[in-house]
Formats: sequence, structure tokens, C-alpha cells
Amino acid sequence: MCRRVRQGYCQGLNPRPFRSLDGSCNNIANPTWGMSQTALNRLLPPRYADGLHSFPMSVSGAPLPNARLLSRTFFPDRDYENQEWTLVAMLWGQMASHDLALVPMVQIEQETGPSGGKEKETGPSGGKENKTGPSGGKEQETEPSGGKEQGTGLSGGKEQETGPSGGKEQETGPRTEGIQCCSDDGESILPAQLLHPACMPIYICREDRFYSAFSQHCMNFVRSMTTVGQDCKLSSAEQLNEVTSYLDLSPVYGSSKSTSDSLRTLYGGRLKASRYKGQQHLPSVQNKTSRCDVRNSSEACYSAGDIRVNQNPQLTVLHTILLREHNRVARVLCKLNPHWDDERVYQEARRIVIAEYQHITYYEWLSIFLASGMSVVSMTSKSQVDSLNSSKTNLSAGIFYCGNTGKVQMRAEDIVIKVGGGGGDYLEVTTRGLI
Repeated sequence: MCRRVRQGYCQGLNPRPFRSLDGSCNNIANPTWGMSQTALNRLLPPRYADGLHSFPMSVSGAPLPNARLLSRTFFPDRDYENQEWTLVAMLWGQMASHDLALVPMVQIEQETGPSGGKEKETGPSGGKENKTGPSGGKEQETEPSGGKEQGTGLSGGKEQETGPSGGKEQETGPRTEGIQCCSDDGESILPAQLLHPACMPIYICREDRFYSAFSQHCMNFVRSMTTVGQDCKLSSAEQLNEVTSYLDLSPVYGSSKSTSDSLRTLYGGRLKASRYKGQQHLPSVQNKTSRCDVRNSSEACYSAGDIRVNQNPQLTVLHTILLREHNRVARVLCKLNPHWDDERVYQEARRIVIAEYQHITYYEWLSIFLASGMSVVSMTSKSQVDSLNSSKTNLSAGIFYCGNTGKVQMRAEDIVIKVGGGGGDYLEVTTRGLI
């Protein structure tokens, strides 16, 4: 699918008081640059073996080296403790990374009905994948999301407060499943006749010091979803970015109107939250086993604007802090402007929290990693902004993962972590440890 914005649409929105949810019209001259559900940019041309989509080969024509072997050889485990930075330095970078890029993997959608299950390929959001790239693309003319929505004003509706497992989102539609390229026990790669076309499993040698302890010799690896290039012309496959390419807190608010609506109370401009011990927490997912790697429904699994919110508990805490900040700002705005409706309060609070987040990122977090004497101001481009494509490149977020490769432990010597109550206790103590 190739996304286009209807000609002249952005001009009618200029100047716009609030940024769109899907990143469209951020650049009036090039409205789809940086937009969600569009192709990532490239620094160099692709090197597909067939020029279209097949996995690249080495310059000698042989298969590329084993990825796990390269990781073990060049990036061995080393314990490194920094007396100046805490874990939050890495976590803030992870939030920014998730804000800029999400490349979905091919998944299988299971449709159940009277005739049984039916498979089709899809992305992580559950929508049907449009098989574009080498075989062609289907253009979709859209009007960007982020316009005024109908919601309950301040005089109506009631905010729902629930227990640890409350704040549930409604899940409908077909069920999606990840593609498996390894045997159930992880000991071997599936036979060729059983491998999905998107499978590229990684063999783990028996000398691997970590995985050999678990008798795992196959690492599941599925290729990314692809689309056509930003020019909508048929060419080699390009990887899809499911989120916007801007620092707009899409992990909190989402990159589409449907996601945004599902996270809102539609009252007082606030985001949905569950209540536990008088504190706000992220809303829980209804069908936890389909979204999270949990053993049963009593374990914690939360919902946010980004599907990676449950990747690690510390990241979940950062999401919780940002949710609380949005709702705090929304309450203040309601008191100062009682005549504003839900939509106005939500958008104004969103704009303020995004500004806080951008300021911290540019002037406090980024300065940690800049060389001595450098500043954000010195790196500002003097070029015409309209001519700079803001869409992220395939490796744009790669630098963020330098903080994820080592052994990192949270400093929480004075607390005892207890898991229970649907995750409430865990988040409570983890928050104290981070702050």
C-alpha cells in the first residue's frame, strides 16, 4: 500500500494548532515525509540478491556470516558500571527509539469461523498486509488523522477508575500469531518444507556459552514487512515504518486515530488509567496471553500507544510516568479553562507534554552523548527545512541499542521487589528505584 495525502489538504490546515497523529502534513510541501505506515529511507541502495526482495549474499556469492557468531565474537559480555549515569539514560533513549521507528514483522492472522481457521499475512496491529514492493503496490489516498473527534465534553461522562486489572481495552477482530521458524523446544530449525517464506532462522552453534545451557540451537527470526518506496513506484522492497518519524510521543498517544481513541477516556482530555493503591497505572490488556509473554491472565500486561510497552518493566514505568504527566496537565487545563471541551483539553495537554519530552531529549538527555564542546544548537541545520526528508533510515535507531547490549542492573538496594496484584506492587517499587 502506498499512502498519499489528498492534494491541497495540508494547505487548508496551515497554520495548524496541533500536530497530526500520523505525522502527515508536518512538512506542508511534502506531507507524507515522516508519516506512519510509509517506507523507511535508505542511505545506500538495497543489495537484495535478486534485486527485489531475496536475502543478500556476500561479495563472494556465499551466504552472509552467521549473525549469532558475529555477535558473540565482536560483542562479548562485559560488566561495566558507570558511576554517573543511571539506567534512565538508556531507558529515555529506548523511548525515543520507539518513538521514531517500529518495523513490524510478518505475522499470521487466524480467522476462525464455521469452516475453520484461515491464514493470511498481517502486521502486528492486526491489519491485512498489502503485498507491495516487487509485485506492485496499491495506492491509498487518505486524509490525515488528527482532526477534531467527537467526544464527551467536560459536563458529561464519568471517568472510570478500576483496580489493578482494570482499565481494560476492548479487543475485537481476528487473532494474530507470530511465525515460528524453529521447533517448539528451540533445538532445531524447522524442515525446509515447513518454513514460512518470511523465515530466516539463525543457527546457534553448540559451543555457544549462553544458549547451550538451555539446549537451544535455533533463534527465531522473521523478516520485516515491506512496502513500495515513498515515490509509490514499483521497485525493490522497502521496509515499513509503522509509527511516525518525529519525536511526538507516539509510544504514549499512538500513530493513528483508532489507537489514540482507544487510549482516551473522552472526558476531561485524559488518558485511560487503572487505579491501584490510589495511583494511576497503565490500562491492562484484556487478552494478555495474545499480547504479552505471560503464563496466565493474572500477570501484568499493559496497553499504550506502542506495542513494545511491556518489553521490560523499567520501560513500562517510564510510560506510566508520561501517562500521569498528561493527566496532571489535563486536570490543570480543565481548571484554568472550564469552557474547553474534551478534544481541546486533550490536544493542549498532548502538545505541552510533547514539548516537555522534546526539551528533555534535546537539552538534557542528548547532551550526555555529545562530544565535549558540542551542543544541540551547533548541530542545527541551516538548510531549507522543507527540503529535508524527515523519514527515518533503516539504521537510524541502531545507535540507541548500544545501551541494551550490556548487562544492566537497576540500583534498588533499599527495596524488595514483590510481584503481585496484577503488577501494581511491582510498578510501585520499580518507580521508586528509578526516580
